[in-house]
Amino acid sequence: MALVLAGCANIHNDRTRTKVEGTAAGAAAGGILGGVIGGVVSGGSPTYIAQGAIIGAQIGGHAGYAYGTSVANKKAQYASQEAWLDACIAEAKTTTEKSRDYSRLARQIIARQQREIAAVLKNGEIRPESRARATAIRGQLDTSITNLSAAIQAWDIVLQAHRKVVQRYRKGSRVVTLGEQADELSQRQDDLRLDLDSFTALRKNLGP
Repeated sequence: MALVLAGCANIHNDRTRTKVEGTAAGAAAGGILGGVIGGVVSGGSPTYIAQGAIIGAQIGGHAGYAYGTSVANKKAQYASQEAWLDACIAEAKTTTEKSRDYSRLARQIIARQQREIAAVLKNGEIRPESRARATAIRGQLDTSITNLSAAIQAWDIVLQAHRKVVQRYRKGSRVVTLGEQADELSQRQDDLRLDLDSFTALRKNLGP
């Protein structure tokens, strides 16, 4: 995201402030989510919780940025079309990387919670002695579903904005590169939707 921010140095102060505030809010939320993921994956290890929080902050920061603004919609604020397209490409690359990171974390938590759910169930029913643990797992899954849905929605905003740029301009090496990045991001979004389906299926195993 640093490349994109550097390319936006000439944005008016109020717009810069909106973007920075959105990024900071997303980073805070992402840090909390990352801590939750790190805790679940590690079984509570402080080291993994801290690492998860750092990764989550990076992911959440970009999600907040995506909600706040996409450079694909800010052509007039760049000195040239080439500079604008370069910023779009940088944004698409960063979004794809964060989407990939999020999917990697999501699959770790899915594997962990599959094991946890198997331990609290017997013949499809929650063991009486495991009800408290089942309630905690429900909460973790609900949080994961909510945050993953939000991330998909945020990154779809970036993807659709870049698709419009490619459809409008069509020609040139930068447009071709942007189209390739958009295709890769679309694939990563499909991966995240599969992850979301997995979380939803796990949640159903524990009932309402």
